[in-house]
Parts: sequence; structure tokens; C-alpha cells
Amino acid sequence: MLITAIREANLSRVDQRKSAHALKTVNVKPVLVYLTHAQHADLQKLKAKLDVPVSEQIRTAIDRYLKQMESRK
Repeated sequence: MLITAIREANLSRVDQRKSAHALKTVNVKPVLVYLTHAQHADLQKLKAKLDVPVSEQIRTAIDRYLKQMESRK
């Protein structure tokens, strides 16, 4: 499900810059996430294709998912 959200996110350069700026201005909390081997491999492929770190892909996908869930209320 997360991989699908990341694929659908289709990160743009603007999104990357906004997220990078947010990390510099906001405290972050480290969280342990377990991925399947296939999920990790897909994220690595996207990292190479988009030049976006895996952690940033995950944060962006979570942000978009949370916004989507909020709009359903």
C-alpha cells in the first residue's frame, strides 16, 4: 500500500524542496519501519530514478495519505 502511494505521489522537484525545507525547520522523530524485500527494492529503484532518498519518499507518501484521510472526514 505504501509503495502504491509513493508511486502515485510522483514526486516533483517542488515537493522535494518543500519537504527538505520542512525537515530543516521542524523537529523529526525517528521511527522504525519494517519493509518487505520487494518494497525496499521498489523504493531503491525510485531513489535511483527520482534522485530522492527513501526516507523522503516515505515521508511524502505519508503526508499525502494523511491529507487524503483528513479530507474524507
